[in-house]
Amino acid sequence: YAVLEKALKDKTKAENLLLKYYTNSDYTIIRPGGLVNEDASGKAILTADKMSVGSIARKDVADLVLDALYSKKCSQKILHAVDPSRAKDGKTYEAFEL
Repeated sequence: YAVLEKALKDKTKAENLLLKYYTNSDYTIIRPGGLVNEDASGKAILTADKMSVGSIARKDVADLVLDALYSKKCSQKILHAVDPSRAKDGKTYEAFEL
């Protein structure tokens, strides 16, 4: 955590400013799990579950961002990108329907 502490605080500050002052804007915040440099699984999902954790391939995140970009359902949402197929604990998450 110490290595990322400043970046995480800055991210939180930026998100809070967006939520407070840009209430009429069209935005989507996507919070990926731990990024890995591996091939995409094609099984990654977006979820509204704030407790979601796990790793996800960068390519899968890119694909999900593009999907969210063209979905009106994602407007003014905070979503988490996870890959259930990489879960070590067998935890499942409800996918946000695009």
